[in-house]
Amino acid sequence: MNANSFFTFHLFFFLFSSFVVGQQKDLKWFSDKDFQIMGKLSTSDTRTYQRFPQSMQSKVRKEVWRLSKNASGLYLDFYTSSSQIQVIYQVEEVLSFMHMPATGVSGVDLYALDSAGNWHWVRGNYNFGDFISYTFKKIDPIFNEKIVAYRLYLPLYNTLKGLKIGVSSSAVFNTINNTSNQNPIVVYGTSIAQGACATRAGMSWTNIIGRNLPHPIVNLGFSGNGRLESEIIDLISEKKAALYILDCMPNFTPGQNLGPEQAKKRLREAVINIRKKQPLTPILIVAHAGYSDGIIQSDRYEIYSLLNKASEETFEQLKQENVPALYFLKKEALGLTAASFVDGTHPNDLGMTEYAKAVIKKIDLIGLSQD
Repeated sequence: MNANSFFTFHLFFFLFSSFVVGQQKDLKWFSDKDFQIMGKLSTSDTRTYQRFPQSMQSKVRKEVWRLSKNASGLYLDFYTSSSQIQVIYQVEEVLSFMHMPATGVSGVDLYALDSAGNWHWVRGNYNFGDFISYTFKKIDPIFNEKIVAYRLYLPLYNTLKGLKIGVSSSAVFNTINNTSNQNPIVVYGTSIAQGACATRAGMSWTNIIGRNLPHPIVNLGFSGNGRLESEIIDLISEKKAALYILDCMPNFTPGQNLGPEQAKKRLREAVINIRKKQPLTPILIVAHAGYSDGIIQSDRYEIYSLLNKASEETFEQLKQENVPALYFLKKEALGLTAASFVDGTHPNDLGMTEYAKAVIKKIDLIGLSQD
């Protein structure tokens, strides 16, 4: 730990200790030293709430590196018998966007897993300020007996500086580290994959599929920057995966100074480069989900239609070249409608749910191996 990190770490916990004064005094507290952050490609060479290993800083563009510090897709699992759970943390960036609330940009989200394998959302009272706090309380004792694990999703669009969990001092608290023997599903995509514009962290489509499949999910969605760049393709292909999902078409638009020809070129290169290291791991190419106003604004319709034509043509060419285990998820299969969007571009919670259902249906058809 360098001098700046040492100072920041201790400053956070000094301020945290001051903040906790006046909070529940009968709670015992656990920090990130006590649990494992999950949802990463690798736990080595990474900072606690960072999605990329440190070695990627010199390889990717500055904006991609900044976004990799956002905690989208990261979560921690634990068990507690406490009827009250409190979470306190700080973030580095703005709390909300014009089109996405603070609960999605900067909030955490808690789910409980029962003994029958069902996930239940846990409502929390929250406060956003210099410190962000969530309090989950009055968890029914009868229901509590059925809970086998909690999952706390971290913010979709913000960078954490530190986090603590408090439970009743008399309660059991056990961390649950990653014991899955399943290879991960690795998602490389855009703002939609990162989570825009879910109202809560658990409602991003990658987190939804993570609650419905046995495979861990790795979220490498980068807002405005999912551009099929070779440095990231090289990184993900080094990791043995159950499935690679390439969901980058929405960032090959004129606003990114890109278009269909660049999409075809980079998509082809991405698939071929993955195949060099992972000859048989399934690759799923996801089409542009479209814009809700495409039927009204012809220029918007043309953007996603040309991109989808380019991506499907590339898929068909690669299939003709006998590239194995390659799949395509069409716009029509995603099934988003005008009711599925916040701003015509980014899905709302309904859109995220539809997106997740379409991806899960396709994964069921692919039939992933149980490693």
